[in-house]
Amino acid sequence: MITHSSRPVNFELTDHQTIPTYLRDRAKQQPSATIFESKTPDGWVRHSATEIHTKVLNLAALFRRLGVSKGSVIGVMSRTRQEWSLIDLAGWYLGAIVVPVYETSVAYQAQ
Repeated sequence: MITHSSRPVNFELTDHQTIPTYLRDRAKQQPSATIFESKTPDGWVRHSATEIHTKVLNLAALFRRLGVSKGSVIGVMSRTRQEWSLIDLAGWYLGAIVVPVYETSVAYQAQ
């Protein structure tokens, strides 16, 4: 049986704000605020704005060292998981385009 729970999200993006800048601002203004939760064998683990922002910046730095820049395309083949969100955010920080490649895709769709 699959169970689902959700909480209301109270935030607004301004006209000139992006999701990466929202994450940056949230980490500065509410560093301990929970912005992700992940399920482990022991239950749910909360991840703070600062923790996620730090992971995203580190991943963006790695991508930059690998040559990713504005307009680059990053393909992601994975099951849905938290790391996919981190890759999205890191790519967006650099102005890259993140493209999902699903496990069920055939070879020509992944090119």
